Amino acid sequence: MLQKIADALEVDLINLIEDKLSIDIDSSDKSLTEKIKLISELDEEQQKSIFTFIDTAVANKRLKNTLTSALNGM
Repeated sequence: MLQKIADALEVDLINLIEDKLSIDIDSSDKSLTEKIKLISELDEEQQKSIFTFIDTAVANKRLKNTLTSALNGM
């Protein structure tokens, strides 16, 4: 069971059971599909926060594009 946890965290088993455990989780090198899988493993409240952030970023980008197009058309 501990090995499965270590595998899921992508750490060696010895690192999992040492007192000085420091797990650096960096998803910057993951594909979009892998990131979505990681998000799906979070609890519902964390997922909601992430999706709210994404929705806001997309809305801001669309607004910026619309305003830029409108200003360029003047």
